[in-house]
Amino acid sequence: MECQPLRCRPPHFMRRLLFVALAAGLLSPTAAQAEEVRYNLTNGDTITGELIKEESSNKTKVIVSPLLGKIRISSSSIVLPKEKTPPSRWGTEFSIGLNSSTTSKAKDSSYAIDISTTYSGERNNLNMEADYHYDEVTENNKTSTGASSGGLDLRNDFINEGKYNFYTNIEYDYNALNTSGKNRTIAGFGLSKDFLVNQNRSLKISLGPAVHWSTGGEDCSNDSNCGGAYYSSRFQATYDWSITKLFNLILDHKFTATHASELLKGSESTATLKFIPSIDSPYYSKLEYKNSYQDLTTPKTKDSYLFGIGKSF
Repeated sequence: MECQPLRCRPPHFMRRLLFVALAAGLLSPTAAQAEEVRYNLTNGDTITGELIKEESSNKTKVIVSPLLGKIRISSSSIVLPKEKTPPSRWGTEFSIGLNSSTTSKAKDSSYAIDISTTYSGERNNLNMEADYHYDEVTENNKTSTGASSGGLDLRNDFINEGKYNFYTNIEYDYNALNTSGKNRTIAGFGLSKDFLVNQNRSLKISLGPAVHWSTGGEDCSNDSNCGGAYYSSRFQATYDWSITKLFNLILDHKFTATHASELLKGSESTATLKFIPSIDSPYYSKLEYKNSYQDLTTPKTKDSYLFGIGKSF
């Protein structure tokens, strides 16, 4: 029987042949140094090919192009990719506008200024809002100027990996037109949870205990509930919907049950529609309606409308 040529060779010959084949592959410049690259040039052209590292330097790149063959490219003619800047964790909105409100005792129009700042961290979200109104009041067919109102709202949500989050908040409201409860404060804490979280809508539900008190006003001394601090229960729901890239709707409702000499109720409902004139523009306009009812103040009800223009930072 005839033997095959390679099988008749001694074992040491096979080992030597394998060693030579591996060495040739490892020492091949193309196998060791070739790398597929794609360069965008300053003149608008794009070149692809295999980068020869051993012939390249910081000033010159040598590649083998399937169409052009071996070419040299100056590093200064290569467009370097821009590094993506991480989004800022801070955001601020500032707006000015005209406000009109109605209570059971008076009507007023005002110049309104409001500012809000948010911080979105890895483990917490901080929100700070403040507003100021300078009012022109019409009461009993008489108009006066100089009354003012405003508020401050601070809230921090501690993030718990998508589960129930823990929050703390404090709200302060001042209204010079209130005959009882000019200054009203509520401070609390509790649990919150985010629902419907996607690219264009979200719903946040919050529930927890709080302390609620009001002071000030000419009738405060005659109001048994004015001047005291009382235990309360607080519920809040906030729905944020980006209808399109140009329109945004925010619906917010707060309900407070205060356990004083009797059960005192309070609610505040706000609807805000924002319009952005162009995509990625920092400027916007907004329409806002707010309805408020508070057993802890006099007058108890207030409706207001606001038109404003603002800028995001």
